[in-house]
Amino acid sequence: MHRTVTHLGILATASLLTTACSYTLVEKPGGRALADGLNLRSDGNGRQAAQQFSQAAETAQDPRVRSRALYELGTLYRSGHGVPQDKVKGLQMIEEAAKLGNDRAHLDLGEAYLTGADVPIDREKGLAHLRVAAVTNNQAALALVAAEANPQAPETVAGNPMLSATLTKYEFDAAAGNDSAMMVLARLYREGQLVPKDPAKAEGWYRQAIAAGNESAAIELAEFWMENGTRKDPVGDAKKLLAQAAEAGNLGAMVDLARLNERPTTGTPNYAEAMKWYSRATDLGHPGAMADLGRIYLYGVPEAVQPNEARAVALLNRAAENGITSAYADLGRAYMDGLGGIQPNPTQAVAYFQRAADAGSDSAVKELARAYREGRGVPADAGRAFALLQESVARGNVNARVDLGDMYLAGEGVSANAHAAAEQYHMAAQAGVPTSYRRLADLYASGNGVAASPEKAVYWYGLAAQQGDPRANVELARAYETGYGVGKDEPKAVSLYQTAAQQGNVEAMLSLATLYGEGRGVAKNTQQSNYWLDKALALNPDKLMSVARAYQRNGANDKALALYQRAADSGNDEALVKLAKAYERGEGTSANQTKAVQMFQRLAAKGDLQATLKVAESYEKGMGVDASVEESMKWYRKAADAGEPQAMLKLASAYAFGNGVDQSLAESFGWYQRAANKGNVEGQYQVGLSYARGLGVERNPEQARDWLKKAQANGYPIADAVWQSLSQAEAKQAPEKTADKSGS
Repeated sequence: MHRTVTHLGILATASLLTTACSYTLVEKPGGRALADGLNLRSDGNGRQAAQQFSQAAETAQDPRVRSRALYELGTLYRSGHGVPQDKVKGLQMIEEAAKLGNDRAHLDLGEAYLTGADVPIDREKGLAHLRVAAVTNNQAALALVAAEANPQAPETVAGNPMLSATLTKYEFDAAAGNDSAMMVLARLYREGQLVPKDPAKAEGWYRQAIAAGNESAAIELAEFWMENGTRKDPVGDAKKLLAQAAEAGNLGAMVDLARLNERPTTGTPNYAEAMKWYSRATDLGHPGAMADLGRIYLYGVPEAVQPNEARAVALLNRAAENGITSAYADLGRAYMDGLGGIQPNPTQAVAYFQRAADAGSDSAVKELARAYREGRGVPADAGRAFALLQESVARGNVNARVDLGDMYLAGEGVSANAHAAAEQYHMAAQAGVPTSYRRLADLYASGNGVAASPEKAVYWYGLAAQQGDPRANVELARAYETGYGVGKDEPKAVSLYQTAAQQGNVEAMLSLATLYGEGRGVAKNTQQSNYWLDKALALNPDKLMSVARAYQRNGANDKALALYQRAADSGNDEALVKLAKAYERGEGTSANQTKAVQMFQRLAAKGDLQATLKVAESYEKGMGVDASVEESMKWYRKAADAGEPQAMLKLASAYAFGNGVDQSLAESFGWYQRAANKGNVEGQYQVGLSYARGLGVERNPEQARDWLKKAQANGYPIADAVWQSLSQAEAKQAPEKTADKSGS
């Protein structure tokens, strides 16, 4: 059965297309609501469609209207599109529709019981439903019954009366002018399904469908011609066919011709022709043309169409009022982000999103969530945003799962839950949402919400990179560069960085510069390295310091110095340090001690203690300034008062010898003590020595021993020897002192 359902998709689709709500039924009670519901559903507005189907089911008197409304409502509940998913309720509605004679309901129930979709497998019950549908001439049911009767038989018309009858029915409907039947036949002969592949017959049916006004026939024919390679200009030939039908007044051909000119499968767009045919179709009342024309006026086309806010808004509103409710969402996005010729107006944007959401647009609900999350057009409300995203997901918008995951991860509107975020990203990824891939990769790389797995991280980064995600390319490149989760391959890393760099990723440019500069994964090429550094800086001036450091590694000290100067002028302290040291040491420029001191003074004024020491040392040694012991001591005191141990030692030494200050052994000891308490080993040694000799403090052998041993333990090599020497001298002096006392 699975084989049959899979390969007869064209027939099942055709069954839906060829039994549309007829004008006779529209005029009956509930018929208009049914027709409106079908139009809304085709536009993807499941919520509003469900409301219309419910109204039709309640008010209908004709069993055909009621059964069709119940069937459509049941399919919505089974899929969860526009309503909370409830498969049991959906099947009950479809069962009721089947009892009223709806052949589609019998077909769905037959497939469900044969495949075990939401019900236990029951082959007899399934075949019974299919036979009922087949009796009413449902072509998909005919084919399914035939295949079930002989599952080993090849799925072709030859030798199968049921399939032969199906094909005959489509040929009969096509001959009667049914363009959907024509399209089914074209596809069958094109693909060789049920019938031998026959390109000539496929093309013939496509041509008839174009003449009958089918809006997708010409594009499919152009694709068909390109597949076969039988035409030099398949798109041009398709345009000619469409033009004939459009000139004859065929609305569908006009729209198809406009779209083929706007978005050709090959070649250059012809916006003049596209606008011409969109305008004609719009004037004749085609809602899709209104929407497409409105979008063109909304965004404009460089050198082809000027944005026209008033025209765009009018057209998109008309399109929405005529059933293309997604046009409201387009207007909302334009007003929210100031797209095209429209000035940003978040309040107006929210109003449009609300109208689209009320009409059943799941994407508009997602946009409303964004507005509440960002506080644009409405007061910021993370809880409301989270609830709206849940609603959007319930309506079938899988993209909203990525936003839900982001909110779980950040703890916005809900308690932070990385595991729940990972679940949302996984479901989005399974549905093919590319933006979820890198997020999953990040989680596996960090072990946040999932067990850390470098291999899985690389897998998801790879999928994201295939979708053109620049940062994913960068992360994948880093993996190959370092061997993270994959075999180390620096040439491959270079290739991936190049791809991301060409996509405009600055981090990739900086990494390429490093690899070219070091000759890893590629031949060393300083010129190429500097090229990527220039590109990175042009795109992101905030990378000034990264680029300057890279130039310095490449030996381009003059460029590095110029960039450091720019950064320093902007208040970057690291750049100021780099400049000061460059002038002090003559690196990349002539040594200039005066400039160096000036820059150290600027840093010292900001509280940089090392710079303060440099200024003090400059005054002490007369480097870049006139030597001044007194001025030097002022700067050392500033650093010492701020807790700098080296400055404390300088002050201690100055007080010990009266150098630039009044001599004071007590002051000297005090500064040594402060340095020692900071963990400075020289200070610890000097405190021990001071206690041993009574310098600035009362002599204390025990304290002397403790501090000298501490200095020894912390790496002062002679501290222990000094203590031993002092101890021996003390021991030698002890008998002499005793003898002196006895003699006296």
